[in-house]
Formats: sequence, C-alpha cells, structure tokens
Amino acid sequence: MKRWFKSLWWIAIALNFGSNLLVIVAATANFQRSMDLESRFMLVIIGIPSLILLIMSVGGLLTQSSKDALLAKYIAATIIIVFLVVLIPTNVRMAQSQAEGWLYDYVSSDPLKLTADGKYEYRMDLLNNSQRNHKEVLYIKERAGTEEKHIRLPIHEDSSKSYSFGSGRGDWGWARMMATTEPDQYELTTTEYLDVPIQTFMINVREGTAELISVEQ
Repeated sequence: MKRWFKSLWWIAIALNFGSNLLVIVAATANFQRSMDLESRFMLVIIGIPSLILLIMSVGGLLTQSSKDALLAKYIAATIIIVFLVVLIPTNVRMAQSQAEGWLYDYVSSDPLKLTADGKYEYRMDLLNNSQRNHKEVLYIKERAGTEEKHIRLPIHEDSSKSYSFGSGRGDWGWARMMATTEPDQYELTTTEYLDVPIQTFMINVREGTAELISVEQ
C-alpha cells in the first residue's frame, strides 16, 4: 500500500478519534458532569460505528496483504476512510450543541429585585448548575450610578443538586437582602427555592465580599 494512502488513512483515523473525544468532552462539560440520556444515546448511535471503523482501520494498516488482495484492500480502505470523514462533521455539531458549561458558563438567574432601602438592584446568578464547576454569585448594581459587582457566595451545596424555580410566581427568588445598621452592609438569606439549608451571609458591597454567618439546620 502506498505511503501517501497510509498517511491519508491515519489522518482520517486521528480526526475521527479526536471528534469522538470532543463529543465526550462536550457531553460531560469537560468532565464536570455526567452524561444525560440524550447524550448517551447519541454517543451509542455515532460512537459504536466510529469505533468499529477505527478498529478495522488500525487492523488494516497493521496487516500485510498479498498482491492479489491489494486492490480489494484499497477499495475497502477507501470506503472506510469516506465513512470516517463523513462522521466527523456530525460529531463536531454534537459537541457545538453542548458548549454551555465548559466553553462558556451556563447561567440561570432569579428575578431582579431592589434592596429595602432602594439603593441597589440585585439577583442571584447560578453558574453551571449541577456541575462540579458550579458557582453561586450575587449580582448587585447601584441604582444611583453604573457600578456593578459580582460577589461569590460560598454556599457549598452538593453539585449534583438542581435548584428549583418559582413556577410562574413573579416574587420568587433564591435569596433576599436586608439592610443593616452599617453602611453598604446587607444580610443576604437564601430561600426555600434554592433547595439547600437556609443560609445567611453578611454582604459588604463596598469590599465585594460575602461572609457566611449562619446556617439553619
């Protein structure tokens, strides 16, 4: 078998294998979550044919053929290469459809609310819900100006847990902020919608910090 043809075959193998690996990375958000049922089904539908073709390809490249069988091997190899290449765009499209949570953050937010003193607008942003790389962040904006802050909340809940939403209620929220006697300091308390033990944080807006002060058992 010609060297250029072998090189072409190896390239097709490498690209197909890489595209399958990309699907796995995307479906697990770079191994930050388990695969959902749809991703597992698609991986079986696309992955098994790819695996069979890859095994056949490696076997064909590593075995020697007689001159009489060489033409048949070229024909079979060409068909395999075509199928390997055809599957690559399908894998890439699958990976692109699952880019949230690893190429960029998947963000869920509760409704924007006002602090009782009317100084700030705030909401809670949940980044990459149900993943190991999840974050809970307080977004807060001064109404009298343009300053915005994102304050990380050290909630430390189980990453496999999904949060609940307000089921159509307009006044729901994952947390509520109350003013204190200290300027620019607020108590933020999580609600039952977050589906974790109720926690209270001291928020220092000026410093952009959050300190856990109590957990309801």
